[in-house]
Amino acid sequence: MSSTRSFVISFPYTEWLEHLSSIKENLVRKRLLVDFHDNLSYKLPNTYNIKCWLVNTYNWFNNKLFWTAKYKCKHDECNGIFTCFIKKEPNVNEDVLVFVQFNGDCIHEKIGKIPRCSGVKRDNLAIKLIADGISNVLDENVVYNYENSYSEDFFKARETNLNVLKIIKSEKKKQFRLNSDYLTDIKASLNLFRKICLAGKQLTGYVQEITEYPFGFILFNDIQVKFWLKIQRVNPVWYLDATGCVIRDIPNQQKPFLFSLVMHDPQTETIIPFFDFVSTSHNSMTISKYFFSLKKYLEINIPNGFLQFPKVIIMDFSWAFINSCLETFNLCSISQYLSWSFEYFNNDVKEAYNRLEKAVMSRKLIIDEIEKEGHNDFLNTEKILNEKDNFEHSGTPVRQLSPFDSYFKVLLSNLSYKEDSKELNANYQPELFSIIETYLYLMPLWTGVMIHCEELNFVTRLSNNQVENWFNHLKNNMLKEEKVMPSEFAGLVYQRILAKYILYYKEKSSELINQKSTTASIYEEEWSKDNKKKRQKGYYFKETVDFGSQKTANYLKSKNFFN
Repeated sequence: MSSTRSFVISFPYTEWLEHLSSIKENLVRKRLLVDFHDNLSYKLPNTYNIKCWLVNTYNWFNNKLFWTAKYKCKHDECNGIFTCFIKKEPNVNEDVLVFVQFNGDCIHEKIGKIPRCSGVKRDNLAIKLIADGISNVLDENVVYNYENSYSEDFFKARETNLNVLKIIKSEKKKQFRLNSDYLTDIKASLNLFRKICLAGKQLTGYVQEITEYPFGFILFNDIQVKFWLKIQRVNPVWYLDATGCVIRDIPNQQKPFLFSLVMHDPQTETIIPFFDFVSTSHNSMTISKYFFSLKKYLEINIPNGFLQFPKVIIMDFSWAFINSCLETFNLCSISQYLSWSFEYFNNDVKEAYNRLEKAVMSRKLIIDEIEKEGHNDFLNTEKILNEKDNFEHSGTPVRQLSPFDSYFKVLLSNLSYKEDSKELNANYQPELFSIIETYLYLMPLWTGVMIHCEELNFVTRLSNNQVENWFNHLKNNMLKEEKVMPSEFAGLVYQRILAKYILYYKEKSSELINQKSTTASIYEEEWSKDNKKKRQKGYYFKETVDFGSQKTANYLKSKNFFN
């Protein structure tokens, strides 16, 4: 015959508050969750030598009794039933008393339960596993449990199950992954971002324009448009590069490359990805297609009068990059750009600039007319697609069309003479000069002569360090040197962009929040910056000669360099 016994379990008020904090507020009737049930199961055996482990049947907060619940034993053959209640709402800083009535007979051995690792504790353990590695964390936990005699302690023991540690680490690394199939994964990511992202006029979400073969997609959001509206005033420069080993390989396709246009804000010293796209096709035609999409997004989402394309785009010496940028943003081919550049220096500066501007505008008017007639996809015109495939083989015709080639040939032939000095010149490197001579026909593309013509005070020795730094941070710090699925990559990068927006660019009372607080918290660490210079900057950081001065211009004219 079963017996009835009564118990009283005491919970400290701080412990009770922890259980209350985990209650889901969206429930119609609030109830305590599994962390409380496990704690109650742990206290009963230790206080009254009860061998059961409780499984909750129901529990509710009520008006008559503050809280009521019913439990059964985890053991299948145990018929024990536990009825619990709290009489009234607990007073602040007083222990909470839970009254328990047990009906039944407990004929089994004591049930031990594996500790549950959940919530904040699980998140912290996942971060530690990623940082230190599974093996190191496992060894550390085993030693910790042994030294503190916590091996049998349900709440204080650390996780020592190897499979559980692997699962926790995997969950954290895949927290942004939506599906294991790459196409389903990126489509699900597109739909998700459209629901959670800030939206512009005609730019919603973060993932845009998915293609299956060749696989590719764009990452672009209205926040990045806001970035550009701010940064273009102080540093209208884009940094372009591509890298691999970011997205997992796509079956039966080339390796996916990440192409990134990056902005650098010198005021906040922040590097921000402006426009990213991933593609398994790496030719000039594909790059141009995505650049034209970017151009359309900017023209649609930025009001007239505020849109400004970059004064300079810095990239590696890649024919695909060079040709795509010129076709998209300058509306010209490489040979046309070289001819206009030569004309800029060969004739009066203002006259050449006006001709260049008129030529560009005339081409833009033609394109606008084409778009009005319904041919919205400018990439379908043969004019843009010509000379795209295998453009590296077209170096010879470009050299022949470049006016710089014939000019420097004449100039160098006139400067050649025989040196009879027997003293050895350590700086004389004919091999190096022959390399430079090979690229003189492309002089505007790799020197600062065109950059110096801008009104802004550009450094004429610009480098691609900004985008290289972004790739380094992305691969080593964000992706931990692992290839990821598209949704994981998109989630991590968007989180980075959103964080930068909140820190530096979010508007408040029409001002940017990029200033530090005037009063520091007592809990905030303060670091003073050492203004002493460790060393002088190198020779190439010295100020350049102002080739734009009238005195220099007169000197150049007197030498007849361009006659």
